[in-house]
Amino acid sequence: MEEMGDFRAIAGVSSTISRLLRDRMADLVPVTLAPPDVTVAGVSGKRLNVYLYQVTESCNLKNQEIPGQGPPSAYDHPPLSLDLHYLLTAHGSADTASNADLEAQLVLGDAMRVLHDFPIVTDSLQITRSAVGTVGDPILDPSLQNQLEEVKIALEPVALEDLAKLWTALPQARFRRSVTYLVSVVQIESESLRRAPRV
Repeated sequence: MEEMGDFRAIAGVSSTISRLLRDRMADLVPVTLAPPDVTVAGVSGKRLNVYLYQVTESCNLKNQEIPGQGPPSAYDHPPLSLDLHYLLTAHGSADTASNADLEAQLVLGDAMRVLHDFPIVTDSLQITRSAVGTVGDPILDPSLQNQLEEVKIALEPVALEDLAKLWTALPQARFRRSVTYLVSVVQIESESLRRAPRV
């Protein structure tokens, strides 16, 4: 039976993307979920960072009721339908190494290939590496399983000027090789009671 997500859905998407990348990237680099200007404890060298930098309401599904939920004549708040915008940033093994940027480009290309190969994360997509989790378990976070809307991942073209503004907003971070992705649609069901119309 298809369901609607709750407040855990946003974090569930981030967890799903991290699990997918760690499971399917050719190079077993750490995948971190942190703001780009934060030093991640216990992680050094090559890595890929995934950062949710913006959450917007989906224009396509705004105010759309949930199909098949409740009596046909009842009404109430439709689910909150969201688009999630992620910044993927690649790091080389050492900033001062002669090939540091080349390493970062390899990490980024590896991650982009995975997200290109799996633009929709379905319930049937399974973990293949024991280092990520139990082999055969779903990659999709439990909070997103059996949902009405699928998790769709797409490369989101961003102008260099807009990308520069994003990095400028992080004064402690140095600009690094990065790309942005759009994940849609994440739906969070309202907990308000449905009401029957007046007759």
